[in-house]
Formats: sequence, C-alpha cells, structure tokens
Amino acid sequence: MKRSLLYVLLAAVLIGALVLLLQRGKHRTENDASSPAAAPEQSATNQPPPTPRASAVNPAAPPGTAQSAVPAQPHPAMTPSPTNREQLTEQFTRDMLQRNVTISFWGKVLDQNDQPVPSANVVLAARQWTSAAPNSLDATHEKRELTTDSEGRFELLGASGDVLNLESVQKPGYRLSDKTQRAFAYAKSATIFQPDPQNPVIIRMWKLGPAEPLVSTRTLFGFQPDGRPYTLDLLAKKKTEGENQTGDLVIKFNRSQITGTREPYTWGLEISAIGGGVQETTNEQTFLAPPSGYQPKVTIQMNQEQPNWAPSLTKDFYISTRNGTVFAAVHMEIQADYSGQSAIFVQARANQNSSRNLQP
Repeated sequence: MKRSLLYVLLAAVLIGALVLLLQRGKHRTENDASSPAAAPEQSATNQPPPTPRASAVNPAAPPGTAQSAVPAQPHPAMTPSPTNREQLTEQFTRDMLQRNVTISFWGKVLDQNDQPVPSANVVLAARQWTSAAPNSLDATHEKRELTTDSEGRFELLGASGDVLNLESVQKPGYRLSDKTQRAFAYAKSATIFQPDPQNPVIIRMWKLGPAEPLVSTRTLFGFQPDGRPYTLDLLAKKKTEGENQTGDLVIKFNRSQITGTREPYTWGLEISAIGGGVQETTNEQTFLAPPSGYQPKVTIQMNQEQPNWAPSLTKDFYISTRNGTVFAAVHMEIQADYSGQSAIFVQARANQNSSRNLQP
C-alpha cells in the first residue's frame, strides 16, 4: 500500500516538470520572433528618402560631397540694385544742382556811433554746386572782394549758389563785431534770406581807441542750487562760498528737484554787485561800459510752466563794482543742471583803474 502511494507521487512530480519545460520553450520562441534580429531585412530602395532642409544645405552640391550651410540672402527690397543706386545718385545730383540760384547782396558797414566806415575791405564767398562728370558732385566757393563806398555801402550782383558766406570785413583801426552774421541761405533752408537794396544788412565795426590794461577771465564755476551765496572775484579769478566784501559778484542759484531728464523744472539765480551795480546788455560789442543805468541786482527766473522754458541761458552784463573802481564786461553761459549741480561759464574783461574802457 505504501509502495503504491510512492509511485503515484513520483508520477505527479514528473508530469509537473514536463509541463514547466514546455511553457518555458513556448515563451522563448515568442520572444525570439519579436526581436529586431528576427525581423526580415528591408531594402533601402523601399524606404522613403529623407526630406532635405533647403535652408541648411546646398542643393547644388554634387552627390557624395559634404553639405555646407547656404548663406542667408538679403531681402531684395533692402539692397537697391545697381540701376536703382544710379537713379538715386542722379536724382540727388539734380536736386543739389537745382539749389544754385542767383545771389545778390547789399550791405552797409557802420561803427559804434552809427557812422559809415568807408574803404573797408569785404570778402564774400558763394557756395556753388557743380558736376564735372555724371553722378559726381563738388562744392566750389566763388569769392568776391569788394570795397565800401563813402557811405559804407557795398553790393554783390551776378553770383550763383545756395549760401553766401561773409568771410571778412577789415579796415585798419577797426574791429568787426563778434555778433556779425556770417552766413545767408538763398535756397533749401528753413529761413531763406531775402536781399533788399533799400534795406541793406548792417554790419558793425568798432573804431578802436587807446587800449588799457585789462584782467581777463575764462572760468567754469559750479554752484549748489539751494540758494546759498557765492562770491566771485574777477580780478583773482576765484569763487568762495558766502558773501565776502572782497570780490565783485554774489551769485545765488535755486533749482527745484529734477524728476526726469526731459521734464521741465523751475530754476533761477540772483546776480548782485558788491559796491556797485549790474546792467544787462545786448550791444554788438562790449568795449565801453555805460556811465549809468546800473541796478544793485539782476534776477533770472525760469518756471517749469513757461512756454519758452530752457535749462540754459546766455547773458551779457556790464558791471560796476568796488565803489566804482572796477568796470567789467561779463559774458555768462548759465547751465541749471551740470553734473548734478549748476554752473556758469564766465568770460570777463575787467578794468581796475576806474575806467570804463573795456576794449581788448
């Protein structure tokens, strides 16, 4: 009985082992059939060719050669063709040549006392555009030398160009005004000059007299724009903080806070003379200080709401200081904002001998 039971158990184990071996063989066969190595080889002729990237390779390169990137081509509208360039050059040349117009000019030379200056030498130059060859352009200057008559008059007729330059006006014993207009536009300008023989251009010259020793100053002075006083000494060419009795001018600068680089702001200054007065001037030449008309101080105010607001101004003054012992002509270029402060570029000629003669 026991031996029969043992034979049954042994038969069951053998059958189970056989079943396990059969399942493993089936699983291996399925895996082998799904692997890439078992897949049939595909012909290269049956595969679709890769799509070429026209922007990255050169389609003109022969087969088998390395493909290089095709350089980007500019847009046709951005690069004018040679024909267009020639047309633009021709048009520009024609426009410039059309600027040449007939130039006439009438002038009159007077001295500081409104007296005519005869026999003065006047040199004028008319700028004229010329084209010696196709699509070439040159500017030439036709010079005319004239002499004033007994009334100080002169005239220019028959010239051609677009701009007339006053190159020089000379006569021994005279000096041309620094404020003389030097150029007159006859074509293609925002302001076209209109010559009129009945209203000649007045040109000022200063009849020189005996010169006297002067103290000249050309200095940039900086100021804190908070109302504190500064004293300028034109003879010593220096600035000190505070109101000092030794000096010529007291400057007080004020400025509101600047909120933006292009936003207007309120600013101003006060200029007072020590032991004298100040007088603003627009004279052609500041060679002789006036005997009277001085004020203790001059105030300049620029409000941010003003239509003509500007961050800078240019002013000319006569001053009398140190109880009438010093007279001076002072040119000021005023900057409300200069490197975070305020500044004035001062050019002055001072006579410290109680004389009003400021002729350089």
